Amino acid sequence: MSTALPICQLPTPLQRLERLGSELGIELWMKRDDLTDGPMSGNKARKLQHVLPQAIAAGADTIIVAGSAQSNLCRVATLAGARYGLRSVLVLGTLDGQARPPIEGNLLVSQIAGAEMRWVEMSQLLSRGAAILEEVATELRTRGARPYVVPMGANGALGSIGYVEACAELAAQLPAGGPTTVVYPVASGGTGAGLLLGMKHHRLEMRGIGVLTTFAHEETRTRTQMQRFIAETATRFSLDGDVGPIELVDGSGIGYAKNTPGELQALARLAREEGLLLDPTYNIKAMLKLIELARTGLITGRVVYLNTGGLFALFAYADALRAATGAP
Repeated sequence: MSTALPICQLPTPLQRLERLGSELGIELWMKRDDLTDGPMSGNKARKLQHVLPQAIAAGADTIIVAGSAQSNLCRVATLAGARYGLRSVLVLGTLDGQARPPIEGNLLVSQIAGAEMRWVEMSQLLSRGAAILEEVATELRTRGARPYVVPMGANGALGSIGYVEACAELAAQLPAGGPTTVVYPVASGGTGAGLLLGMKHHRLEMRGIGVLTTFAHEETRTRTQMQRFIAETATRFSLDGDVGPIELVDGSGIGYAKNTPGELQALARLAREEGLLLDPTYNIKAMLKLIELARTGLITGRVVYLNTGGLFALFAYADALRAATGAP
């Protein structure tokens, strides 16, 4: 559908979760998009394989990317950019824009790969991110650089089309059967927009349920944003954008990138009992909501969980995990 860079190892595996599925009374599968690549793992790789060709075609020598300190997007973009000769400037949000977090997890990988880091208040990044990135681009141009601004979250038509394609991949992997419910984590909504468009475009007997992992009060804004991404992608690639209602459920807990002790205990329990290692920011929250929905009978039959990756961020939670689980 668009020019793509070969930064993903596709198709990603589809894994049957026999024990957990049996416990929940459903046929449970996990789409392993945490395995899109090793260093460049996660859902952002599917997006960037379509976004970065635009930077290369524009003759850029630098990409500007925004996110939190433990941003998966920034890690993947820095590594993928380095592969194609692009320098990375990361605009990273912290609580006050001043205090620097420890160099660990995704941040460590981005630093090793040579990213230049700028720090701003997260509230400013969320409210006027596009303007901040353009200010950085203007500064770099005055220094003779040729920057390309990666959209916030790598969202928009080029970001979402990767998950339109992923739906066809998933359908080809699933054994013949009845309807399928796909549960996926939601932050900015670009992945979900692509999934819903893909289900429609490929005429799949699938229902998508997005789990909000940011803040409960963000549901209306997130739904509106997803509708915009759906419309942009449908227009650019001549798809039917009438995907029906967008189903979102709240799994945000105490807020974005924050975890209760119970969530971290569940993360450790799934690792011990199921061999599942999920990141704290997105996937443990969404998986716990899936478990709740299954136990209350709100989802039944065949269910696929989309693991969007983010495992590098786990290493920034060592102290919190020890405190929650009582580990020495």
